[in-house]
Amino acid sequence: MHKTIAVISLWRNNADNIDKSLKQLDDAEKELRDSHSFIYSFFENDSKDNTSNILKIWIQNKNGFLITEVLHTQNWGSIPSKTRTKALASYRNECLRILAKNEVEYDYIFVVDSDILYETSLLKNMLEIIELNPNVGMVTPNTIQNVSDAFNKGIDSSYFDSWALIDKQGNAGLTYASNPFLLAEDRQKWDQGEHVVVKSAFGGAALIRGEIFKCNNLKWNGEKGCEHWFLCDCIRSLNYLVIASPQIIARVNQKKSKPSDSFLIQYDKARLKYIQQNENSSKKNYSNINNLIILKVLSLALKLKRFSVVIILQLINSSCSKRRHEKKFFPKRILYGSVQKGSNHKNIEAIDVPPKEYRLVSIIIKKGQVIKRDFEGPNGEVITLIGKKNA
Repeated sequence: MHKTIAVISLWRNNADNIDKSLKQLDDAEKELRDSHSFIYSFFENDSKDNTSNILKIWIQNKNGFLITEVLHTQNWGSIPSKTRTKALASYRNECLRILAKNEVEYDYIFVVDSDILYETSLLKNMLEIIELNPNVGMVTPNTIQNVSDAFNKGIDSSYFDSWALIDKQGNAGLTYASNPFLLAEDRQKWDQGEHVVVKSAFGGAALIRGEIFKCNNLKWNGEKGCEHWFLCDCIRSLNYLVIASPQIIARVNQKKSKPSDSFLIQYDKARLKYIQQNENSSKKNYSNINNLIILKVLSLALKLKRFSVVIILQLINSSCSKRRHEKKFFPKRILYGSVQKGSNHKNIEAIDVPPKEYRLVSIIIKKGQVIKRDFEGPNGEVITLIGKKNA
């Protein structure tokens, strides 16, 4: 039976690698065209390059939707900030909302970051795992970054997205490690190429059963940290497994190829040593207590460092927001392939030119033609111009 994969992806300033990213999706679609169809739900915001225009052209030839917004938001990078995770959760939830609003039927959701590199076989292998294992709700890959392993000399790569990774006992993943697990059982399985059951994982790409979203109204939530923690908790609460597969490989290229956070490295080494000693000894000894004290001190130092970084970025963001307000910047949303409705709309049929005091806030394009435009007036009122016009 022909099945549908809904692809959710977030975009911002991707012009340097967007051709490669989109080609990967094209290739996956061609590879699976006999058994699966694809529909896309993309969210792009605040790009200062040509990302939105490239996506607009690409999506016209696809089955799917593109939401592009100008929000004037801070670019947080990979900082573990709640402001960042809440924003990412809301963007992905908006992609889900567009699918639901248009009553799109799908069997799987493929969530993929726009900077992740992978072979055509990645999605095919994920599908094979999830279709052969009805108890598996979410499959994540072994995404490798070009940052050397801080635990094993001679290995020039490590696991990416350790923040999203939580093992079955609640231990956070190791950063800058090719084997990101702490528990001996998980480490052995990973080294032997076996799937590892986890509490949470992402790795920049994940395949999730569509019924989990559709039947249970699941969403991402970044209120308590990484937005994938909440989603994975929800999936597991429905008696599905979340797994990380070491043999499904994806890649991401970082600007720095050497580990840069010495506090984090020392903290993770202390964590691994403490876990290993606990697993190998049934009794607490002086050495283990000493390691626990070191672990607590390093944990406190790491939290203080992260807190200071987040506070600095929030101050910068607050200053930028104040300047944006003074300059009277307004959020702007443009939707391609989908319809957005507001509460203060009035329709004006077959009018091509809006009043001069109105500004364009959204536009809908289908098959290269503008079919609907929304303009906001000086008092917040919105008028909608309906009628076909070449894009």
